[in-house]
Amino acid sequence: MASISYLLDDWVVYPEKSLLEKDGEVTHLEPKVMEVLVYLLENSNRVVSREELNEKVWQSRYTSDDVITRAISVLRKKLNDQGKVHQYIKTIPKHGYLLDYTPSRNEQAFHTLDEPADDYVTLNIKKWVLAAVGIILILAIVGWYLLLGHGVNAEPVKLRIDNFTASDNLDESNLVAKSLTQQLITTLGNSEHVQVSLNNQFIDAESVHFDYFVGGAVRRINDDFQVSMHFANAKEGKVIWSQTFAGNVEDWHLLVNSVANTLDYFIEVVDRDGLDLDSMSIESMQTALLIHQARQLRMVSNQQNFLLSIQLLENGVRTYPNSEQLLVELGIAYYRGAVFFDNPEYYAKMQGLWAHKKQRDVASEKAFIQALYRYANGDIDLKQMIEISEQSANAMQSQPEYHSFIASFYMKNEQYQIAQTHLQQALKLAPGFSVATFYTAKLQSIMGHNQSAIDTLTTYLNFNGEDYSARYLLAWLLVATGKFSEAINFLNQSVIRDENKELRVLLAQSYFYLDMPIMATQHYQRMLAQSDPLTSAQMECQLAIAKGVAHSRGDACNLKNSPNSAIIYGRYQMLEGNYDAALAIYQPYFNGQQPDTSTIRLSDWVDYTWLVFITGKVKAAKALAQQLLEQTSEQHILGYDGKGISDVILWSVMGDEEAAITAFDNAIDAGWLHINKWQYGGAHPALTAIEPKKSFQQQVSYVEELLSRQKRQIHAKKSNSP
Repeated sequence: MASISYLLDDWVVYPEKSLLEKDGEVTHLEPKVMEVLVYLLENSNRVVSREELNEKVWQSRYTSDDVITRAISVLRKKLNDQGKVHQYIKTIPKHGYLLDYTPSRNEQAFHTLDEPADDYVTLNIKKWVLAAVGIILILAIVGWYLLLGHGVNAEPVKLRIDNFTASDNLDESNLVAKSLTQQLITTLGNSEHVQVSLNNQFIDAESVHFDYFVGGAVRRINDDFQVSMHFANAKEGKVIWSQTFAGNVEDWHLLVNSVANTLDYFIEVVDRDGLDLDSMSIESMQTALLIHQARQLRMVSNQQNFLLSIQLLENGVRTYPNSEQLLVELGIAYYRGAVFFDNPEYYAKMQGLWAHKKQRDVASEKAFIQALYRYANGDIDLKQMIEISEQSANAMQSQPEYHSFIASFYMKNEQYQIAQTHLQQALKLAPGFSVATFYTAKLQSIMGHNQSAIDTLTTYLNFNGEDYSARYLLAWLLVATGKFSEAINFLNQSVIRDENKELRVLLAQSYFYLDMPIMATQHYQRMLAQSDPLTSAQMECQLAIAKGVAHSRGDACNLKNSPNSAIIYGRYQMLEGNYDAALAIYQPYFNGQQPDTSTIRLSDWVDYTWLVFITGKVKAAKALAQQLLEQTSEQHILGYDGKGISDVILWSVMGDEEAAITAFDNAIDAGWLHINKWQYGGAHPALTAIEPKKSFQQQVSYVEELLSRQKRQIHAKKSNSP
């Protein structure tokens, strides 16, 4: 058949086959990368903007800059154009890219793989050499892929790809079979582990020592195409691994990609684990693939994908009940479901995985799952949880969720550098992994790098916009760092469903911080009808406080049936000036507690301390204030775990107004703009102690001006909206 080809210097470009050829060596390109090259070739010697590539190649109004940058980077690498001065594809700053060459365009006879003489092609796959240290797992990530490392070998293993056939002899099945064969060549040809050699002559397997071959068939069943694929020993014909895939007829190209990616991962599993293909069983291979597919589904915190992952693993355990790997993977998935989706039922399921065995009788991987359950259940403390996690390190080193969870434990223990090391390892194993990204952003904020945390989440959400946990943390950080208008814009662009109450609370708070109580009230009221009676009652009291009508709505705040309700009711009494009554409400929850070990929030400890002080128990209040000041001395003012102006109030309790003013100045310098606290219906009442100070008034005026600017941005955004 006649095919288009281009001559670019010494390179021959074959678009239909997605390959480049130079001096007899063949290099394969991903289809989209080839499309970019062809478009640049067709528009050589003129600047092509990113917007033009979006429209012409991706047919999209918006494609991430990272995607385009990656495509150009891959092309330069494949064309050996990576010097300081690019020979072919030049970057024109702020304008786009220029292919600085005049290529020739030819039409020529180009044999295809489906012609009668083309029975198969050969691939040289790098054989595994066991490394002395950890093995890097290659995962297909939702949105993007990143190869991190592989073994090195001297002796290539030859894999034969037989042409897939149409077992039902239908033309449409034959088209899918041909496309699948070609896609396998392209996909494996782009792997760092595979070197593709096109050979259209029949070669006897014995003479060239083919080690393995892959083949299969396609057929249509009703509205689906079914692909049966097998991977076998070439000399003995023994099937090592087989799998059946199915997909809707209209989405046959997605089916083809899925099959090719699965085979690619099959080879990666062999490479990662140093498996002996000739001795392994179908069960061990199927188990490894099940785990991979389940992990892929959990790469993004999407509840539907997560449930599918659980279902896949539960089915796997029923099929292979003796597989310890599947049980461990299922245990980790259960724990994540309990933590990230707030579903305590998963804890009971975790317990069922090991209830019949004592801890000393289980492998270290399963001991880690036991410890997760026991820690959540309060049977072991944080130190013991970390100790057991470290004992499981060798067995769990290739599990990205393991590294993410142990990082979270080290974060709680304030061992931030160790936490960072584990998160880096998790992201090496699974680039873009949602849990690791979530904890990374949280850690960045705790360490005072709030803008880095916001950038991390923003980049991640460009690829995974439906990840609720990441959306919530980003919105929370925007609010916590005083970027209220940005939080409002971000949340108003998001779809906030009825069950996403946390996002609506952040939206309401943002409006209140900007002194826009009417907008804040609308969102609070919208949540009232959607909440359970207890939450509704708490919200109604908080709404009364926020609107400044709590004094006439005391009935709404008469809440005592839970700790959180009692704190809200106590805060209401504090704002009303009923300090003794407020302290009496707080007292039962703080008696016998210590700030450094309790789960009570810092802001509530500060309120309690101030109440102890304002009710005349000065000595006790100062002792508590001193303890809290020491405990929070290293905490940052803004962001996750930020202390805000806690030290301002605590220094006031200590009777040191100058220190309080200095602390307030430091907070403003750090970007603290939360003068209109929604919890208090305005400024904290303790600030009246330093209110007469001129410097305080100046700082408040400065904050009010910054808030006014953000309000103007909101109004401008609204007026410019269509």
